[in-house]
Amino acid sequence: MSTETSTGASRLKRRRTSFDDLPMRPVVREGRRRRLVDEQRQELLVFDKSQAVDSLRYASFLVGLGVTMSAALFTPPVLLMARFRACESGCQSIAQELSRSVSHKVHPCDDFYQHVCTGWDSAKTHSPLENYKTAFSRRIVRNMMLKKIPSRSTTAWGKAAGFIYRCLMRVEMNDFSSVNSFLHELGLPWPEKSPTNRQQLLNIFVTASLEFGMPMFLAFYVGRHPTRPATNAIYITLDARFSDWIADMEALRENGNEDDYLRRCAESVGREGQSYSSMIRQVLETHFDVMNLVRLFWEDAAVPRFYSLTDLDLRTAINGHLPDESQLWPEDEVVLLQPEFFVKLDVDHLSHTGYQESFKLFLGAYVVWAVSPLVSRRLTPRMLVDVGGRTSEAYHRLSMCMQALEILMPLVKWQLHRDAQKDLWPTWTVTRLSARSMVSFLAAYGGVTKAFASPILSRLGANAFNMTNTWEMLDYAVAYLPNNTDAPFFDLYRAAAKATATFFKQSLRRPRNNIHHVPGIASDDVYRLLVTREVSLFHYLTSSPVYEPWHPAAVIAALAGIYVSAQMATLIRLAIYYDSNFQVGVAEKSVYATKSR
Repeated sequence: MSTETSTGASRLKRRRTSFDDLPMRPVVREGRRRRLVDEQRQELLVFDKSQAVDSLRYASFLVGLGVTMSAALFTPPVLLMARFRACESGCQSIAQELSRSVSHKVHPCDDFYQHVCTGWDSAKTHSPLENYKTAFSRRIVRNMMLKKIPSRSTTAWGKAAGFIYRCLMRVEMNDFSSVNSFLHELGLPWPEKSPTNRQQLLNIFVTASLEFGMPMFLAFYVGRHPTRPATNAIYITLDARFSDWIADMEALRENGNEDDYLRRCAESVGREGQSYSSMIRQVLETHFDVMNLVRLFWEDAAVPRFYSLTDLDLRTAINGHLPDESQLWPEDEVVLLQPEFFVKLDVDHLSHTGYQESFKLFLGAYVVWAVSPLVSRRLTPRMLVDVGGRTSEAYHRLSMCMQALEILMPLVKWQLHRDAQKDLWPTWTVTRLSARSMVSFLAAYGGVTKAFASPILSRLGANAFNMTNTWEMLDYAVAYLPNNTDAPFFDLYRAAAKATATFFKQSLRRPRNNIHHVPGIASDDVYRLLVTREVSLFHYLTSSPVYEPWHPAAVIAALAGIYVSAQMATLIRLAIYYDSNFQVGVAEKSVYATKSR
């Protein structure tokens, strides 16, 4: 018994002593290895701080990169949006504007118009309606910039959006080398004085218009013939921007800064430290002479006139910039939209040897003034300060960009405004009611006059294509425009303008396109009446808050109807008193009446 017990105890003892000597299982080995690795990691954390420093540097790099990318991505849009921030809802009110315009110094029974509109008419810089027009454009541009703008777009909307974006975001500060080049190509060594003659002055006008597509002072446009719409004709008229030139120069003169502004222009183009007193004096003298000619002989709805190209200087200047198939002959004619002004300007300045050199200096100053907002971010802001701060830089830049867009792509700009209006019914309503009112007015001259005018007015369209065109149509219409947006803005503008001029002057006798709203001339109301049989009405005039259904009829007629009625009166005058050659005739021989019937 005892022997068996001792034998079992000895076996158990041998098993216990040999248990530690057994090979370790894989789980135990893995556990010990992990403990060893953890101990090594702790040692690294305690004694080796290089990895922590690297991690801190890497984190700082990531934070800095994030801040930089955020600034790059968000700062330009914020700055851009600040330039055309739109007026919040309710900050504009026609009722408030009319209330502020009332003059209680004038009794309504003595002069009702002066009692109601004194404050409205006394606005020196911008009429109250200009503020609504600007706010309307700002909303359009803001919505455009909030969308994705494709690069090198082939669509009309994409080209317009890229153009506006580059115009608003241009970063060129004071690079006048491109202006010097442009002046040299025009033949203007401004601010230096140089001899000239009538043919050279006419060639400067034609080169700017038909070669570069950037009319300066006297504009030469290619458009459809007023009585033969299957062919093109050349129209001559005063540059529409000249009214802005007059306003700026008069504001500078009131503040005594006109000399300083012209000197800065000369120093930007020429050399600093020079005495430009003689040049400035001649420019200002010519400016006052031309301004008086505009006030005496320029008329918003002047009767056009055909001008014979037996004028050798004019025909030579025009043919020098037309392709072979479009050459004009002595029996051909151009259309003067401001005939009295052109004839008087020709006699007093273009043909007068004593004034030709001074007029050339004046023309150089006008070119620098016209292109400086597209080139410099210093010269124009200084001018705005010199005129008394009547407009802000953002307001002026937006206006210049929209003006440039209309010059190059009028149909696209009008389409943007049309889309922003949304409800087009008020525009058609104002046009229809204005036509009805005009017919009722003409009925006072007899039933024959009423019967003659009624079919003419009833068939007039409201704005381009009676506002039925589509973006697909415009894609085709502006296909000739380049879509590159990489160069400086002034170079982009010049490329687009030159492409426009080249496209439309290819054939005057047989147009290769069916575009009647030719850039430049399409903004002229008389041209649109004669060629496209439409009245133009700004879309903001028939949009809220200017137009509301609850506004009195008198307010709607005064704000919108007056523009339409004035254009209708112009067309009726041409149809009744003038024949197809713009000579005084009888209504039965009027080509305008015949086509409307």
